[in-house]
Amino acid sequence: MLEAKKISKIYNINWLKTEYQHAIIASLAASKWVDIQKTKQALPYLQYDTAGDDKVRPEHAAMDGITLPVDDPFWKAFYPPNGWNCRCTVRKIAGGNVTPKDEINYPSEKAVPESFRYNIGDKMFIFPPNHSFYKVNPEIQNSILSKAKIEFKKFIYDLPIEAQFFNISTNPKGNRIMQHLLYDASRKDYNAIQTLASELASEGEVLILPEISAKEELNRKRIMPKVKGDYNPDLCLVIGKNRFYYDAKEPNNHDSKAISKLINKGTRQGEGVGVFLKDEIDLDSLQKRIEGKMRMMSWVREIIVFDKNLTIVLRHKKGDK
Repeated sequence: MLEAKKISKIYNINWLKTEYQHAIIASLAASKWVDIQKTKQALPYLQYDTAGDDKVRPEHAAMDGITLPVDDPFWKAFYPPNGWNCRCTVRKIAGGNVTPKDEINYPSEKAVPESFRYNIGDKMFIFPPNHSFYKVNPEIQNSILSKAKIEFKKFIYDLPIEAQFFNISTNPKGNRIMQHLLYDASRKDYNAIQTLASELASEGEVLILPEISAKEELNRKRIMPKVKGDYNPDLCLVIGKNRFYYDAKEPNNHDSKAISKLINKGTRQGEGVGVFLKDEIDLDSLQKRIEGKMRMMSWVREIIVFDKNLTIVLRHKKGDK
């Protein structure tokens, strides 16, 4: 009986308390990471910060003061918490002396177990991905995840429109690029979409839009008014009360005829298209096709073509000669 009580205390009291504290710490760390992403243009560096007392693990203390850019791979593995009951955190800073890679004291696997070497704000796992909490029947797990995604989407879409977007950058003109909370930033064309957004921001505020199914009519009307059917443009350029929708396209086939067809698909999404080339092409031939499309498609506002270095090589706007 005494042995049973001892085991009960370890697993039902001590571990429960540890997991409860970790859930709080991890949730705060995940929330902080979202804020870090929002402010990284103004505060582009993070500095590792321990609690500074005698309870700090030696190898965690060795990381104290490490200063690196927000997007450095180091934070993908060692963004705290770095273990059970870890009290380490990071602070956002505008500048300072970046820690040279050869001066970083990387912790051993004992100090920071492999299961904790992930960025909780990036992966959104409160507990380590290999934790027993996740070892459930696959059918039950899929059912829970499916319901959770539905509820999460509903929660986001019920927010005021302005709260559904967060600022990822502001240009010198003061125009913001705002990304929707449900946008999938893991998309392969995300870099192209960001490049097109940065270019359009010279004219006004740019919204990076989520993909919304045709069945979600109310959400479509709130997030992308004017867009019909099941079309999902990538961006919305807001100039005063006017909204112009743009789509980014990355062709696989680099002849002007194939790209022309791709532009047709893009113009169905809205008033503008950004084409991102990966190879050389006859630009004169492509320009003639674009000029012809601009004459035929009265609703098209602009077509922009970028080369593989993300430099604009062609740009045709309504009214250009």
